[in-house]
Amino acid sequence: MPLLCSLSASPPPPHLIRYFELEGKTINYYTSSETMTWKGNFRLTAATQLCPHVVIDARRCFYVQNRKRRLYMEADSDNERELWLQVLRQSLAQLQH
Repeated sequence: MPLLCSLSASPPPPHLIRYFELEGKTINYYTSSETMTWKGNFRLTAATQLCPHVVIDARRCFYVQNRKRRLYMEADSDNERELWLQVLRQSLAQLQH
């Protein structure tokens, strides 16, 4: 699912597009869905926080954060954003048990 991302404390610039894949407890991100060049990952833990209510220039943003960093993401549609939030909530709930 293509989303925008940033690994800084600031929101993603509109031109930085990454393709995300949730695999188990890890969000992997790639340059695109075609080339699948790995760019990094974000490990989900029981301490990971999900912030679904981020308003940045009316964009569909949300982020996850742990003690070391924050990963901003932006969906192309409201439905895609809700799907990601639902899956991330489920994954984080499993880590709590």
